[in-house]
Amino acid sequence: MATIHYSGSAAVDLKCKQFPVFAECSIPMNTRGSLCFWTMLTLCFLFGVRGLGATEQSEDSPDRPRRVAWTTSRVKGRPDPPLPYRAELAFGNLDFTQPVTITGAPSTTRLFVVEVTGKVFSFPNDADVKSADLFADLNPLVTEKGAVFGMTFHPDYPRTPYVYVCCILKGEESTIVRFDVDPGEPPRIDPESRIDIFRWKAGGHNGGCLKFGPDGYLYISTGDGDGPNPPDTLRVGQDLSNVRSCILRIDVNHTDGELPYAVPRDNPFIELAGARPEIWAYGFRNPWKMSFDREAGDLWVGDVGWDTWELIFRAQRGGNYGWSIMEGSQPVHLDDHRGPTPILPPVTQHDHSEARSITGGFVYRGQLHPELYGAYVYGDFVTGKIWALWSERGVATKRIELADTEYQIIAWAETNKGELYFADYERSNQIYRLVENDVADESARFPEKLSETGLFTSVRELAPAPGVIPYEVNAGFWADGAEAIRLLAMPGASRIGGNLQGDWQFPEGTVLARTIVMETTSHGPPRRLETQLLHRESGMWRPYTYVWNEAQDDALLAPHEGATLTWSNASAEPTQPSTATEQAGKVDASWHVASRAECGICHVMNLRDVLGLNLLQANVIDSSGESQLNKFYRLGLLEEQPTAKDLAADHFVDPYDTTADLTHRARSYLHVNCVYCHQPHGGGLSPIHLEFGLPIDDAKLIDAIPARGTFRLQEGKIISPGDPFHSVLYYRLAKSGPGRMPHIGSSLIDERGLQLIHDWIVALAGTDSPNDVDVTAVLQSASTKDDRVAQISEMGSTTAGALRLASYLRHPELPEEIRCTIVRVMSAQTQPEIRDLFEMYLPLGERRQRLGPRVDESAILRLTGNAARGHKIYWHTAGLQCQTCHRIAGHGGTVGPDLSSVGKKHERPILLETLVKPSAKIDREYQAHTLITAEGRIYSGRILQKNQNVVLQTADDKQVKVAAADVDQLVPSDKSLMPDQLLQSLTAQEAADLVEYLMSLR
Repeated sequence: MATIHYSGSAAVDLKCKQFPVFAECSIPMNTRGSLCFWTMLTLCFLFGVRGLGATEQSEDSPDRPRRVAWTTSRVKGRPDPPLPYRAELAFGNLDFTQPVTITGAPSTTRLFVVEVTGKVFSFPNDADVKSADLFADLNPLVTEKGAVFGMTFHPDYPRTPYVYVCCILKGEESTIVRFDVDPGEPPRIDPESRIDIFRWKAGGHNGGCLKFGPDGYLYISTGDGDGPNPPDTLRVGQDLSNVRSCILRIDVNHTDGELPYAVPRDNPFIELAGARPEIWAYGFRNPWKMSFDREAGDLWVGDVGWDTWELIFRAQRGGNYGWSIMEGSQPVHLDDHRGPTPILPPVTQHDHSEARSITGGFVYRGQLHPELYGAYVYGDFVTGKIWALWSERGVATKRIELADTEYQIIAWAETNKGELYFADYERSNQIYRLVENDVADESARFPEKLSETGLFTSVRELAPAPGVIPYEVNAGFWADGAEAIRLLAMPGASRIGGNLQGDWQFPEGTVLARTIVMETTSHGPPRRLETQLLHRESGMWRPYTYVWNEAQDDALLAPHEGATLTWSNASAEPTQPSTATEQAGKVDASWHVASRAECGICHVMNLRDVLGLNLLQANVIDSSGESQLNKFYRLGLLEEQPTAKDLAADHFVDPYDTTADLTHRARSYLHVNCVYCHQPHGGGLSPIHLEFGLPIDDAKLIDAIPARGTFRLQEGKIISPGDPFHSVLYYRLAKSGPGRMPHIGSSLIDERGLQLIHDWIVALAGTDSPNDVDVTAVLQSASTKDDRVAQISEMGSTTAGALRLASYLRHPELPEEIRCTIVRVMSAQTQPEIRDLFEMYLPLGERRQRLGPRVDESAILRLTGNAARGHKIYWHTAGLQCQTCHRIAGHGGTVGPDLSSVGKKHERPILLETLVKPSAKIDREYQAHTLITAEGRIYSGRILQKNQNVVLQTADDKQVKVAAADVDQLVPSDKSLMPDQLLQSLTAQEAADLVEYLMSLR
């Protein structure tokens, strides 16, 4: 089968006789020799297994071994019932360049498509249309950094032949421009008829959607004009003295003095001193798309979220939608000044595991899909998912996922008959519609076990089936020290097409498998934890995960929501509880099995979906100097033979290979671990761009101001050349807890990767080592243990000092006594930005296991709480702020119930449920209501009085009094005034302590 040469040092060489294409390869050793050794044994079997390849030559290519066809695949369909709809190409002959808006025009069946660079096309709404007609070329208006975002026609078109366009003029100002239209066939604008109607300062979030309401007025969406981080630096979200972060409402049929428009007299803030009278609603971050329900007249807004939530609002006159006090239910700048009206909740919100950039749609009023009538249909730009939302008076009653597409959903359109289309931004640049999904429900036939997939002849030995090919990558991402065994399976004799230096085109039915193995004990072979699959079906990649059983002879399909494995050193046997707190006090390690939605965060369209098979990763050079790409071609896996240019192209290197170029190692590491989010349209909140081949000056790293704060690193930059201890990128890699990077796919800190980035940052200043103090010498000079503790506390009193101390813990020459003292002293610090740097050096069972957004209540209830610790958590934990709304023994707020005797009113499970799910059951006395006055002012809070006057107590503990005669609507809310995810930053033990404290209040 294979000969193994194991030296226990730099590499293990494999020489396979039955698989000549992979006759020689090497596996780099890491510091865990036994893990590589046992992984290598498995790979030996893979490379030498019978039937994997054959030496028989094909007739037309004497140098190419014939590939055995893979004919055993049973990975077909999906394990879940098919979604009710799928996307279908609507106009097969048309494609555009970065479309951003689709709209119709009254009294015509034509559709109009706006491209971001300024060209606008129109075409008849006919599936067989052959080409689109140029309607306008606005590129001369938007040269340099300009763009065109929105467009709409006058509601009386064509009798009033005007079109309104929102564009950024030369990167300076967002401008609403009006043009005359020649409504002939095809229609064209008159470029000389331009009139500028309205302007505001452009920025990172510009909104730019234009819609005429049923009242005939023009509504304009504007963003906060800022980049993603820090959030709303200009603090415009709640400031009505400017027009950003708003929905504006103007009258374009009249003028007012020198203004080319008039302000409607019933706009909500027209009489408010200092407020811009054009504002109709405010508190939006980036309301990219909005629309009016053609029957009910309601205005629906899709607001692109920031850190946690994507938001859908039913916007109302005078409404305040929270930004940047709140991001949906998530607090952001709680202490900032608020606008004049109460903050209103979203109708629904999506967390970032399923949506990353929401694109608002329309309330469906068509006839093709009667089951959707009255539902608000919308999608997501990053994940391609589409949902339908039903509501009553702004309260959600049902939400379902309609379709899961591969497209970047940038805009929706509604025809004059109420039917819907959406546009893809870059993947195809075409227009699609929803059709009923005719895929048969074969979920019962989807393989529940790995042994049923047809990928292996023996799952116990990981022996691949004939035609299933092992492959390697240049740089694997950090996954808590785990290693991966990779397989490629393509049906029959199919091949990978496309340009090797661009997109690789994989045939339908392709399966990529990645088996994760990890040491769970200091003796014996590593354990298989999971096998991840990517399956190419219907033009999309779908992720699935199989979790290995204790016997290690098969793996079971994980549920859609994923799972968590935990184990202790005593057993070293992973189990499958729902959270890592299941074995609190016994857990030494855990492994998170990602949900299918989480898999889509990295396997997104702008990364070409497949991360390990591209020119950067697959151009692996073996010890003989031959590329894996040549072996792929000889085996018949590639349609295109690699050229000398392909093979010479820059590619990743192993980040841990100290013989390779330092910059290449660092850039490879940052790409494979971070670029999924930190690239254009990747969903990351920082503007940095970490693509491997991008010049460092274009990556927005060097001396750049951190977008999400400096963690109290004085004068900290994203990268401060030569000084890792004032570089936020290095700090984020070094810390545990919130803000740790990379936060996807791992929970532990990569010490070797951290040292690599440290050395690279130092080298950026052209030096070999930072100008630093000798920590060891300083600490060894202490005369007593108390003096040493005092020195450690002083050196680690700042974030930069603590970061320097933490880096010294990795030095092998540091005496063990000093190492233990540093860890003991610094991990006990109360400042989280300092404490989190030392958590990784504690025993695994002593590290913080934060609850996160999905709280396992049963795990918390099994713990014994401490009331004294809970008292400190209640009154002194930053961000918890229970005392803001609740009183205990005369201290605290009065918005919520007095908790002085809460312990004798509720059982422990009920009390915990109110903390985890505050809206599940709301006491009628404390139910929130939304009050709308006859003048359109909107307030939200709990009712204190309801007779001749209605008195509301708002969430910020203020009272609003409105005469009953002036109340237009008083609507109960199904959302509690108590925020969601209150416990997510606590550990399970801290949550148990908090509950115990509340239970002690009798």
